[in-house]
Amino acid sequence: MSTVNLIPLLCGPRLTLASEMLGISLRTHFGIHKWIGRTAIAEALLHIIISVISEQPFAWTAMNLSGVIGGSSLGLLFVFSLHLLRGIMYEWFPRSHLILTVVVLVALRFHLSSKKLVARSFFLGGIFLWTVVTLLHWVYFTFRNISSGRILARARVMRLPDAIKVAVNVPRPWHVKAGQHIFLSIPAAEITSVLQSHPFMIVWWERDTDGLTIFLLVDPSRRFANKLNGLQNKKLVSLIDGPYGLEHNFGKYGTVLMFATGLGIAGHMLYIRDLVSGYNSCDVSTRRIVLIWQVDDRAHLQWVKQWMDAVIDMDTGYILNMFLYVPWTLDNVDSDEEIEKPALGKPRIKEYGDHKKLDKHSGPPDITEIFEAQIKAKMGRMIVSVCSSSVMTDQVRREVQRNMSADVRFVELDYQPPPLNTNVKLDMDFSCKGMP
Repeated sequence: MSTVNLIPLLCGPRLTLASEMLGISLRTHFGIHKWIGRTAIAEALLHIIISVISEQPFAWTAMNLSGVIGGSSLGLLFVFSLHLLRGIMYEWFPRSHLILTVVVLVALRFHLSSKKLVARSFFLGGIFLWTVVTLLHWVYFTFRNISSGRILARARVMRLPDAIKVAVNVPRPWHVKAGQHIFLSIPAAEITSVLQSHPFMIVWWERDTDGLTIFLLVDPSRRFANKLNGLQNKKLVSLIDGPYGLEHNFGKYGTVLMFATGLGIAGHMLYIRDLVSGYNSCDVSTRRIVLIWQVDDRAHLQWVKQWMDAVIDMDTGYILNMFLYVPWTLDNVDSDEEIEKPALGKPRIKEYGDHKKLDKHSGPPDITEIFEAQIKAKMGRMIVSVCSSSVMTDQVRREVQRNMSADVRFVELDYQPPPLNTNVKLDMDFSCKGMP
């Protein structure tokens, strides 16, 4: 049974590619992969226990030795997949996971008796699946990095307040969709980075005479980001793998309500851009966009200011309403730019731009009050998307459940930002809830 459960786990070196082929979200695929893997390990453990307690003496034959090696490798796969260890060895986790998987497969090949035809058939089926998906992945990887007259991407590193922006000019342009991410390797940062591709959400894109340039944000707390500090404003040869990610069709809803905390704005930027552009060209049904963004640091505003200004300029139909919730710890700044600390517990609000496009509020958002107001003001069907901390996500989910009769749909984007006001150090690389 453990051999049977290994088959759906052998979906190639990128789960993201298999997710694309199956048409399921990355979060769903991660959950399936994790629990099938745990089931396979539990069945292997049961097999080991039965073998140990049997009355037959243990002999160090090739079959038994391969069983010990395979079982030990499965155990290491489980240990390294634990959240704590995965965080410590983050950059090497995917490669160690792959190497241990290969060890398990080789050991299983020698452990399965030639008499176990059914088990060997399932095993060969899994190997065939792995080979096909891996070949497809490498064909796709080569296609994205090599084009006529151009080989490999070029990346440019730019420093931002408490972050790094990476602009990647790709050799083969594609139609960028909201929700997509890529895996990036920059050999100049570290020679071993070729083996440590890092996943990043695509926050923005531009087209010019040089072709397509995509923009990524990197938190400097990561080791990979630290190695980019000395490479600013240089054209760096890069390898990209992707894009991956399924796009949610927000355009068929009259009202789109978005919630984000901190870095979660990255997950929503392209959706906002596409909706505003689609409204201008009459390609979407959306007539009202509301963004609720809880900001943790002033730097977050600077990261996306240029792109947010571009979206506001595009919004000639005034369908976008943005509400920024700024912590009180940010009040020690110029009074004409930020919000003062609220008096008597009542938040001060400052309006920006024409037609009240951008409001800044002091303190955390009241999710219940926001929902009541937006349900009354909604136009047509409503979709609620979250790219926020687990606390806000749970609050929003509860409010959606209370308003199911109001024709409201809930979507949780794959990217999950780090919690606000904590020392958790996650960067803009793709961190997904349920990730194995």
